[in-house]
Amino acid sequence: MIVCACKRTTDRDIQSTIDRGARTTEHVARECGAGTGCGSCREFICDMLKRSGKHDEACECNSHSADVAA
Repeated sequence: MIVCACKRTTDRDIQSTIDRGARTTEHVARECGAGTGCGSCREFICDMLKRSGKHDEACECNSHSADVAA
């Protein structure tokens, strides 16, 4: 599914980036472009990072108030 409409980045692209070592939304953005346009997909990217259990403690995702359902 397309997650980032601005860069036409899919959930699979983002997951692959996470699997290759991305631990923050900024790292995902640098690697695959997702989240660098309007930014509306950044919360979804955060959710993917949190679900992976691999997000960096310094990640901006930690500032979101909503918890990710397991």
